[in-house]
Amino acid sequence: MNVNISTSFKQKTAKAIAAITLFILVYLTLFTLALVLMAACLAGAFLMITSKPSLFTLIFGAGLAVFGSMIVYFLIKFMFKTHKTDLSNLTLITRTQQPELFAFIDGIVKEVGTPFPNKIYISPDVNASVFYDSSFWSMFLPIKKNLHIGMGLVNTITEEEFKAILAHEFGHFSQKSMKVGSYVYNVNQVIYNMLYENDSYNSLINSISGKNVYMNFFIGIAVKVVEGIQWILRKLYNLVNLSYMELSREMEFHADAVAANVTGYLPLKDSLLRMDLADNSFNSVIRFYDDKIENCVISRNFFEEQRFVMNFLAEQDAILIENGLPVVTEENSRFNRSRLVIKNQWASHPETSERIAALEKLNLVKELPEKKEAKLLFSDLSQWQQKLTDKIFENVTYEKEPVSYSLTDFEKEYSSYYASLTFDKRYNNYYDNKNPLPFALDSVAEMPVNEEELFGQAQVDKVYELLALQNDGYVLDSISNKQYSVTTFDYEGIKYHAKDAAIVKQRNDAMLKALEEEVLQHDKRIYATLYHKAKTLNKAEEYRGYYERFFNYDTEYDKRFQLYTDVSEALRFTAETLPYSVIISKFKKAAVLENTMKEQLKALVNNPIFMFELSEEQREEINNYLSKDWVYFDTDTYIEKNIDMLMQMLHNFQFLNHRGFYLTKRSLLKYQAELLD
Repeated sequence: MNVNISTSFKQKTAKAIAAITLFILVYLTLFTLALVLMAACLAGAFLMITSKPSLFTLIFGAGLAVFGSMIVYFLIKFMFKTHKTDLSNLTLITRTQQPELFAFIDGIVKEVGTPFPNKIYISPDVNASVFYDSSFWSMFLPIKKNLHIGMGLVNTITEEEFKAILAHEFGHFSQKSMKVGSYVYNVNQVIYNMLYENDSYNSLINSISGKNVYMNFFIGIAVKVVEGIQWILRKLYNLVNLSYMELSREMEFHADAVAANVTGYLPLKDSLLRMDLADNSFNSVIRFYDDKIENCVISRNFFEEQRFVMNFLAEQDAILIENGLPVVTEENSRFNRSRLVIKNQWASHPETSERIAALEKLNLVKELPEKKEAKLLFSDLSQWQQKLTDKIFENVTYEKEPVSYSLTDFEKEYSSYYASLTFDKRYNNYYDNKNPLPFALDSVAEMPVNEEELFGQAQVDKVYELLALQNDGYVLDSISNKQYSVTTFDYEGIKYHAKDAAIVKQRNDAMLKALEEEVLQHDKRIYATLYHKAKTLNKAEEYRGYYERFFNYDTEYDKRFQLYTDVSEALRFTAETLPYSVIISKFKKAAVLENTMKEQLKALVNNPIFMFELSEEQREEINNYLSKDWVYFDTDTYIEKNIDMLMQMLHNFQFLNHRGFYLTKRSLLKYQAELLD
């Protein structure tokens, strides 16, 4: 296979080579100077000791020799560092165990023109990758590469999509032109080692510096010299790292082209579009079981459940399901309304949309075989899925022997769980990321409109455009305040320099203010329309009461959140080492805020909305905390169990405040949906 090298790839490669060359020149200069310094120190130490032998000259000479040697050692220690991959989440598989899968991979490596992986591992993840243990010597010695396959990925793709994904991974190593990426990566690791991986070096310095005052003197000078070297390396690190990230993005496009040459561009495009949904379904099942830890419930087959959730979520978004898999299209990402485009110079991968655009530009189309599920390549599939399910839960501690759901039970429980976290479909996502905006209920005149217009697509689009403008405003603020370091950005298709961010922010704010007013007026129309309907059903005051409770909670929520922030800040000192008198003084100041938090926590616990939200044990723990004033510091020691309880109650306070807001909003929207019937 011969994949053409793009002009952009060649340019980024040249830039990366230039960065490597600059690093080598600077490094060799530093290393040469360090060798000269060490030679001078060793010669000086030798002359001092031999010309006037004494305990003083011996110690002083040794310190001088150590000083020079430590600088050189700092500059070469990366040669002895190996980066080993953590295999704790991976399970090795063999050709004997998985003959069909290995034969499948045989065909791909032959077509791509790369050696067969050294070892193949599987994990529960929604991912696939090629990895190897690397060191400085990896740039000069052949490296055996391993393949990692995530069952969470295989579970959500077709066989041809799996082939495209593996061809992409092998494509990273099939072209000689890709070798420069490995060099840039390793140079990055070299600099990173000298900047940040200094535990063993610092331990050596500490052990030497404690010998005597003279040794400590020379070690102190060596540390200052090393700090100077690190200052130079930080400048180089940014330069080399930026060139590596630019090249890395081009390498992704190049590997995509390899995959497209093997399968055509459609299988990789389809898998890229479905990837977010596959990942989201995986994490949704994780979150579901996180909430079940207290009930000691565990999964029987996590991947069957992931598959159900993926298709369930697809159905909620009206995504077509074909041959058992969702057909995700670019139109399914309808809520991205941002006017702001910033090229992330630190990203190692291009955006999915960029990769798809590049694949479509290649327009390599091949006749595709009948669609088969990739997971069927595995022998004893159910057994391996159960084995990886156990891997997911192996570090979870349960109070008693956990029970597992059947798939039917899971489907029923998850459907109820999903319903508890979402709002009525008739809202068409209008309230998913937006709350009813506050307004004076008495000021709303009766201006009923057609109910079908209340949550139509035009109104939903305005909400997501509003959210995009808000987010764009935050980013523009960060650019203007130099918290977000960029040179240029695009806004509404026009390129601007970072210094123009404040001016663009003003324009963004003007559009935001106008749109906020439009959305507010529509929220009023919603209330007016349904209030009018509620009157005909003799439910007007009841409906109004739901809005009043929500608006009141909205106000109280902000106050409670500020209280949570204040208490957290007031208790930060418990993680510091302070004089006893200061600790006592700070606890006295914090007690005022804690008492206010107790009053608010009591009000939350007694709110009827939490009647079925708290277990008896949780309610008992909170009431125990509220029952008296606790002591957190006794004479000269923290009372750890009481502090742990305080921190847990602070967490509970924030959780209940947030959960109460959601439940109040949900009860309003549930009642309001009933009026839409």
